[in-house]
Amino acid sequence: MSLEKRACATIRTCLTDEVLYDILEEKAFKGLWSRLHQLYIGKNMCNKLVLKKQLYSLRMQEGEDVAEHIQRFDRMSMDLLNIEVDLEEKDKFIAAMFTTRKLRSVGDNIIVW
Repeated sequence: MSLEKRACATIRTCLTDEVLYDILEEKAFKGLWSRLHQLYIGKNMCNKLVLKKQLYSLRMQEGEDVAEHIQRFDRMSMDLLNIEVDLEEKDKFIAAMFTTRKLRSVGDNIIVW
Protein backbone atom coordinates (compact mmCIF):
# COMPACT_ATOMS: atom_id res chain seq x y z
CA MET A 1 0.00 0.00 0.00
CA SER A 2 1.37 3.40 -0.95
CA LEU A 3 2.09 6.12 1.56
CA GLU A 4 -0.72 8.24 0.10
CA LYS A 5 -3.28 5.44 0.50
CA ARG A 6 -2.13 4.81 4.08
CA ALA A 7 -2.47 8.52 4.86
CA CYS A 8 -6.02 8.58 3.44
CA ALA A 9 -6.92 5.42 5.37
CA THR A 10 -5.55 6.88 8.60
CA ILE A 11 -7.52 10.09 8.15
CA ARG A 12 -10.72 8.18 7.38
CA THR A 13 -10.41 6.12 10.57
CA CYS A 14 -10.46 9.34 12.60
CA LEU A 15 -13.64 10.75 11.05
CA THR A 16 -17.25 10.35 12.13
CA ASP A 17 -19.80 8.75 9.83
CA GLU A 18 -21.31 12.15 8.99
CA VAL A 19 -17.95 13.48 7.84
CA LEU A 20 -17.14 10.30 5.92
CA TYR A 21 -20.35 10.76 3.95
CA ASP A 22 -19.14 14.20 2.84
CA ILE A 23 -15.81 12.89 1.54
CA LEU A 24 -16.77 9.52 0.02
CA GLU A 25 -15.90 10.53 -3.53
CA GLU A 26 -12.37 11.69 -2.66
CA LYS A 27 -9.74 9.03 -3.39
CA ALA A 28 -6.45 10.98 -3.47
CA PHE A 29 -4.90 12.54 -0.37
CA LYS A 30 -4.78 16.04 -1.86
CA GLY A 31 -8.45 15.92 -2.80
CA LEU A 32 -9.42 14.48 0.57
CA TRP A 33 -7.47 17.09 2.49
CA SER A 34 -8.78 19.93 0.30
CA ARG A 35 -12.37 18.76 0.80
CA LEU A 36 -11.96 18.55 4.58
CA HIS A 37 -10.36 21.98 4.62
CA GLN A 38 -13.17 23.41 2.51
CA LEU A 39 -15.86 21.88 4.70
CA TYR A 40 -14.47 22.52 8.15
CA ILE A 41 -11.59 24.96 8.21
CA GLY A 42 -12.68 27.44 5.59
CA LYS A 43 -12.71 30.98 6.90
CA ASN A 44 -15.93 32.06 5.24
CA MET A 45 -18.77 33.73 7.09
CA CYS A 46 -21.09 30.74 6.78
CA ASN A 47 -18.68 28.42 8.64
CA LYS A 48 -18.19 31.02 11.36
CA LEU A 49 -21.92 31.42 11.86
CA VAL A 50 -22.57 27.68 11.85
CA LEU A 51 -19.83 27.02 14.41
CA LYS A 52 -21.03 29.86 16.65
CA LYS A 53 -24.60 28.55 16.44
CA GLN A 54 -23.40 25.05 17.36
CA LEU A 55 -21.51 26.41 20.36
CA TYR A 56 -24.38 28.55 21.62
CA SER A 57 -26.94 25.77 21.11
CA LEU A 58 -24.78 23.09 22.76
CA ARG A 59 -26.71 21.31 25.47
CA MET A 60 -25.58 18.65 27.89
CA GLN A 61 -27.31 15.39 27.01
CA GLU A 62 -29.23 13.33 29.56
CA GLY A 63 -26.76 10.94 31.19
CA GLU A 64 -23.73 12.57 29.55
CA ASP A 65 -20.57 12.71 31.62
CA VAL A 66 -19.54 16.24 32.61
CA ALA A 67 -15.99 15.65 31.34
CA GLU A 68 -17.33 14.59 27.91
CA HIS A 69 -19.51 17.66 27.77
CA ILE A 70 -16.63 19.97 28.66
CA GLN A 71 -14.52 18.30 25.98
CA ARG A 72 -17.24 18.96 23.38
CA PHE A 73 -17.46 22.59 24.51
CA ASP A 74 -13.67 23.01 24.36
CA ARG A 75 -13.51 21.33 20.94
CA MET A 76 -16.13 23.73 19.57
CA SER A 77 -14.28 26.70 21.07
CA MET A 78 -11.03 25.51 19.45
CA ASP A 79 -12.79 25.03 16.10
CA LEU A 80 -13.84 28.68 16.26
CA LEU A 81 -10.35 29.75 17.23
CA ASN A 82 -8.93 27.77 14.28
CA ILE A 83 -10.96 29.86 11.85
CA GLU A 84 -9.91 33.06 13.60
CA VAL A 85 -13.09 33.70 15.59
CA ASP A 86 -11.93 35.03 18.93
CA LEU A 87 -14.47 34.56 21.70
CA GLU A 88 -14.23 36.82 24.71
CA GLU A 89 -14.16 35.16 28.11
CA LYS A 90 -17.61 36.50 28.99
CA ASP A 91 -19.03 34.99 25.77
CA LYS A 92 -17.52 31.60 26.66
CA PHE A 93 -18.93 31.90 30.17
CA ILE A 94 -22.42 32.73 28.93
CA ALA A 95 -22.34 29.90 26.38
CA ALA A 96 -21.16 27.48 29.08
CA MET A 97 -23.89 28.65 31.46
CA PHE A 98 -26.61 27.64 29.04
CA THR A 99 -25.26 24.18 28.23
CA THR A 100 -26.85 22.39 31.17
CA ARG A 101 -30.49 22.38 32.17
CA LYS A 102 -29.77 23.47 35.76
CA LEU A 103 -27.48 26.32 34.76
CA ARG A 104 -29.90 27.60 32.09
CA SER A 105 -32.45 28.46 34.78
CA VAL A 106 -29.78 30.36 36.71
CA GLY A 107 -28.56 32.04 33.53
CA ASP A 108 -32.01 33.43 32.79
CA ASN A 109 -31.56 35.72 35.79
CA ILE A 110 -28.12 37.02 34.83
CA ILE A 111 -27.92 40.53 33.44
CA VAL A 112 -25.48 40.61 30.54
CA TRP A 113 -23.47 43.79 30.43
